[in-house]
Amino acid sequence: MTRRRRMPTPPIALALTVAAVAAGSAQFRTSVDVVRVEALVVDRRQQPIGGLTPGDFALTDCGVAQTIAVRPLGDADIDVLVALDTSSSVSGPQLERLRAATVALLERLTPRDRATLISFTHTVTLGPADAAPEALRPRLAALAANGATSLVDATTTALVWASDRDRPMLLIVFSDGHDTASWTRPDQALALARQSAVVVDAVVTGMAAPGREVAPTISSSRGRPVVQSVGTVLLHSSASSEPFLPAVTALTGGRVMNGEARGGLDAAFAASLAQFRSRYEITYTPTATAPGWHPIELEVKSHHGATVHARRGYLR
Repeated sequence: MTRRRRMPTPPIALALTVAAVAAGSAQFRTSVDVVRVEALVVDRRQQPIGGLTPGDFALTDCGVAQTIAVRPLGDADIDVLVALDTSSSVSGPQLERLRAATVALLERLTPRDRATLISFTHTVTLGPADAAPEALRPRLAALAANGATSLVDATTTALVWASDRDRPMLLIVFSDGHDTASWTRPDQALALARQSAVVVDAVVTGMAAPGREVAPTISSSRGRPVVQSVGTVLLHSSASSEPFLPAVTALTGGRVMNGEARGGLDAAFAASLAQFRSRYEITYTPTATAPGWHPIELEVKSHHGATVHARRGYLR
């Protein structure tokens, strides 16, 4: 039997991956004074519903109704982190399309927004970080396609970097294939996603492109959300048969988007940002103070048939 030799991982990726392994440790169990939830509310046609107020929502924390504040994110200062698969399969015209779509995304941000870039092959590179959108252009221009794909490592790195933010954060993960090189296990990355306030959207192409958007069914097991079923298999990790990107997006209230649909990558990136801007930031001080997993349930009372995309809970 031939065993695939793992490629070396750079120090920053290793350090952040090791941090992810500690996803249940004290550093991620900090006291929660104010809980923040970024919620996307769509109607039956999947169009965002605007103009909602606190009276339109009902939110429970550990089954207890909470008093909430609501603000639209349309004009808010936000952080956007883009994690780009630049493995050898993303070469030639595909890399040029990816670069152009990312530049167009940055141009849609405001001068008050901050942007961070992660590129990943069998290694993970972070930076520029928390920069003005324009500052990412030189790094984007220098990207080259080579090597294998460490999707789970890159997502873990992004989730660690995005933790403990004082501003709403959108993470867009792009990939065109299966994970072939990650050191981190998918369950470690999903443990971080369960606790994270970041919204993760995935844009997929190539062998990963779905025929439609995928929304896993989430239930609770021993107080923790788990993926029960997924309509279409996407991006299996080499370490697990569970489809990774549908799981991580569902846990954070994000969505999987087809980068090969009409408009291509540019349209998918633009839709991700537009949907994030259409979200509501819901904040509250929880009345339930017991340590452990706090499941959140959020619904819209005033619009029949409305669907809410939001995080499922947090760890106190």
